[in-house]
Amino acid sequence: MPRPTFVALFAVAVLAGGWRALPALADATSAGHAAKALAPGTEVRAVLDRYLSSRADHAGDIVHARVSAPVRDAGGVIVIPSGALLALEIAHIDDDEMRDALAERVALTVQSVRIGQRHAPIAGSVAPVPWHVTRHPASTARTEAGARADRTVVVPVGTAIRVTLARPFHAPPTSRLP
Repeated sequence: MPRPTFVALFAVAVLAGGWRALPALADATSAGHAAKALAPGTEVRAVLDRYLSSRADHAGDIVHARVSAPVRDAGGVIVIPSGALLALEIAHIDDDEMRDALAERVALTVQSVRIGQRHAPIAGSVAPVPWHVTRHPASTARTEAGARADRTVVVPVGTAIRVTLARPFHAPPTSRLP
């Protein structure tokens, strides 16, 4: 609660009910400082900030996705605002021709979320990421991993990412100083 509002409430409480009204005032002001939390199973929707490719990206690389819609707790309070950044680790990105055509070629794991200037760990599963294969001029060359060099698995900028929380998420505290 901003400082002028607190002072005004304090003055009204003292005038209306004397010092006996102060415990109710304390409850009202602390409610604004309560920790914001999301339950397991809550879905976070985001979009990739950049293009991913099996030629340039590798397992272990960190990529970012911007939260596309605010995520609210059961009471309707925004816990993760639109625009927050999810840090995602590439678990694997694969263009191996020998794999089943329907196999998951790109897998991401969620690591953390940045809300403003604050970072918080977040645990959840990332839904399968849509991808496509781009073919390059015919080549019989093979990469070190044995994949054909003429194929690249691609995930375009703006691809939708869905994260389902595995554990409760508590938003990082924010400063209440004026």
